[in-house]
Amino acid sequence: MAKSNNNQSLPRQASARFRPAAALLLSQDLTIDKRAMSVHAPMLSDVVTLTRQFQRAVRLDIDVGNLDALKGYICQGTARNVLEGTARHIVQTLHRAFTWTGPFGGGKSSLALALCSLVSPDKVVRQAAFDVLAIDRHADQAIAEAFSSTKEGWLILPIVGYRGSVVDEIASCLDRHLGTKIVGQTRSSRRQRTVTALKTLVKQAELRPGNGVLLILDELGKFLEASAFDGDDIYFYQELADIASRSKGMLVVVGIL
Repeated sequence: MAKSNNNQSLPRQASARFRPAAALLLSQDLTIDKRAMSVHAPMLSDVVTLTRQFQRAVRLDIDVGNLDALKGYICQGTARNVLEGTARHIVQTLHRAFTWTGPFGGGKSSLALALCSLVSPDKVVRQAAFDVLAIDRHADQAIAEAFSSTKEGWLILPIVGYRGSVVDEIASCLDRHLGTKIVGQTRSSRRQRTVTALKTLVKQAELRPGNGVLLILDELGKFLEASAFDGDDIYFYQELADIASRSKGMLVVVGIL
């Protein structure tokens, strides 16, 4: 038994004696491998590419109608529920004004971009939106019915909030898309600008049978800050919701917080 014990202790002694040298050899081997990898191995960027969707945030007023901005979008379950809920209200009630809320970076602007694409005047963009949202025109009847369109598509008014007047920005957006002169013709009266902008929205919705007007107010919180600090009349939002629900045409308003 004593001999057996001595034989068992020898490997442990040898191991302890030569461990530093073995560690040094292992370190040298790793150094050589790292150098070889730096010369011959491909870079991560050579084998992995990021789609445009994940390279920068969506800028709604710029990206509407851009197929590249829509590619790669994955509609998560929560976002799908928001879209379906909005569609059901449009189909089953007279509600036409909605607020989407969620955490920063949660994909609200991307969902809004997909919605804008769903009613785009461009047939290719519309089909791309149906594809990325995985909408079945038969199974998803509420979405298909609420956001149906003819080949002309809807009038899309994408606005990104800033610390300024929401009325001024809506008027400017209408001027850019329609060639109207609301801002120039109402310089002397803010109330007249509000009334004119609201009437123009209603008129444009009524002029588009089979389609509608989609007004998206992204970063709505910035406009609310302006109302609190600069005296903009917050009652405008109530007026906007009222005219949307009473319009004979399809006028849909979505504010994103």
